[in-house]
Amino acid sequence: MNGEELEQLNAAGYTYADIAKVHGLTRGKVASRIRQHRLKSEKRRSKFYVEFPEYWQLSGDWMVCGDVHVPCSDYDFAQLLVKVAKQHNIKRLLVGGDFFTFDIFSSYPKDIVDVMWRQERDAGRTLIGEWLEWFDEIRFIMGNHDRRMVKWVNGQFDSRDIFSMVTSSDKCHFSDWGHCMIDTASGPWRVTHSKNYSVNQLTVADTLAQKFQCNVISHHEHHLAHGWDRFKRYVVINNGGLFDQAKMAYVVLDDSKMPNMTPGFTRLENGVAHTYGKHPYTDWQEVLHN
Repeated sequence: MNGEELEQLNAAGYTYADIAKVHGLTRGKVASRIRQHRLKSEKRRSKFYVEFPEYWQLSGDWMVCGDVHVPCSDYDFAQLLVKVAKQHNIKRLLVGGDFFTFDIFSSYPKDIVDVMWRQERDAGRTLIGEWLEWFDEIRFIMGNHDRRMVKWVNGQFDSRDIFSMVTSSDKCHFSDWGHCMIDTASGPWRVTHSKNYSVNQLTVADTLAQKFQCNVISHHEHHLAHGWDRFKRYVVINNGGLFDQAKMAYVVLDDSKMPNMTPGFTRLENGVAHTYGKHPYTDWQEVLHN
């Protein structure tokens, strides 16, 4: 049912829970559709209203990675993601933000000469081309580095404008949001590229799990960790990345007390998350020979 029909039922005295039960929806979906309809109705619309498409609500099994940071990627480690996907016949990949690095479009002062956009573009084309040899569907959400180009053009580009410069495949899909949801047998998972950072792994993911009441796979912090939230209700994951920190000038030029970055990715299958990292986090001899 559409938002208008659901709103009419609500106006007739039915609660969101009543409507959800009768029509096979979740209470959250009923509330969301009614809210969107009310925002779009002409009597509530104003010249100041900005309409956003809804964030993705996906389902099923996915390989999940993020913080690829082309061309500063660990291409050998990125190939392990494909090998795991083939072992488990998972044909869908979700990239959780920061596919690009976009240092050349950053407002931060430069320490060294930037990697040229054409180098970044060509590295992105190569990696996506390799992924498309296996995956039937690849979805990209936005990260803070991806948004650097958006800010550079004062918001005139969206995700499709940016990613169309590296792929024209109809297997690839792009969202302007920095998060999405995956519905699974074990409950919902929020895949996010949060704005927040903590030197303490899982801290941000834990807070997001409490805020949104769901399992969380988090990117941006470049930690790799897998555990429970503080109340042991939700699984929280820092999903590492496909980066190579040795290629990142701001990381290696000067010493700092910041944590090292840790590569990693996740297989989300049958509602259960399996995280992978470099040895000894993962025994790759066992994984690749099973």
